[in-house]
Amino acid sequence: MIGKLGRPLLSDILRADLLTSSLLLVLVALAADPAAAPSSVILGDEWPFAFVLRGQSPMAGPTMGEETSVPTPSFAPTQNALGSPPVQNPLERFTPLDATPVVPAAPQPRATAWKVGETVGFLSSAAVHGGGASGQFGVFEYDSGNVQSSSWLTSQFNYRSWSGPSNPALPSNVYRFAFDVLLTTPADPVGIELAFTPALVSDLDAPVGSDAFNWDGRAALHLRASPELAIILGVAYWDRVNDITIPYGGITWNPSDYWRFALTFPKASVNAFLLNWGKTSVWLYGGFEYHVEAYQIDLGSPAGPDEKIQLADFRSVLGMRWDGEEAAALLEGGWVFDRQVKFLHGTPGFDIGTASVIRFGLLF
Repeated sequence: MIGKLGRPLLSDILRADLLTSSLLLVLVALAADPAAAPSSVILGDEWPFAFVLRGQSPMAGPTMGEETSVPTPSFAPTQNALGSPPVQNPLERFTPLDATPVVPAAPQPRATAWKVGETVGFLSSAAVHGGGASGQFGVFEYDSGNVQSSSWLTSQFNYRSWSGPSNPALPSNVYRFAFDVLLTTPADPVGIELAFTPALVSDLDAPVGSDAFNWDGRAALHLRASPELAIILGVAYWDRVNDITIPYGGITWNPSDYWRFALTFPKASVNAFLLNWGKTSVWLYGGFEYHVEAYQIDLGSPAGPDEKIQLADFRSVLGMRWDGEEAAALLEGGWVFDRQVKFLHGTPGFDIGTASVIRFGLLF
């Protein structure tokens, strides 16, 4: 309205100012770069290093058959960062980003893809006891393999250098050469995982016989309850001195961009995102694992000139990961406990004391 003196009223002036401000805001929003809006990073079920190439346990641990997740992880299925499309990724890998996003106000984990992994580990010497065994037993571990999860066939190599014990006189070196043949279907919302892992396990001194092969397998259903929650129901068979059948599964839960829980067996992990340091994301994680190895060795036994040995233990570690654009690294330490050694052909078994473990790994 116009006042008696022909001047606009105060209410008219305020209404015009509000309209002008609203139009300006709309124009600014339309002109803004849509990529500047931060996108939520939907992370995997497992982390790769949670399951990293450990010899003679399922290479990736329970994972999703597709990805929207890995991991895993493991060690690992994944939905990648910033809306990149899901990819089949049972070993918990991330696919690379097509473009560098604008960094949100809050630091976000970066997505990376890796193909090959190398890790080394040291288990401190510990006393052996039982079955007439004596002395100390220490281990150096080297694990290597192709971890490209999009492939149905991956290779694995594991080397162990044993020091001790005094009795029985175990070989100094044992080796494992393996392939993992994997079939998965997308968890949409139900997927399957079927895998077969033949392995040659030997000290390369004993004549190669049936004891020099392990024939492992696993099968699981992957149920995608929500984008953040997956349920894995399965069973694994490990061909060792004992025929070992274990539950293979659990739940993977990613409640936010900064936390990842893989509450699974035989490998579990909890991962917390700390910060981005330059182009590297830094994570803190804790892991737990049930682990069993077996090898044919050149050791005289009551049944003949060679033996098959089985080493079983539990491992609990705390570590950090650095995930860069071209490579990733980990450093972890913890304890190996409840360690038992058994033989197939009558050699008395024995126990090994609790030992510390430190491991370093690279993915590239």
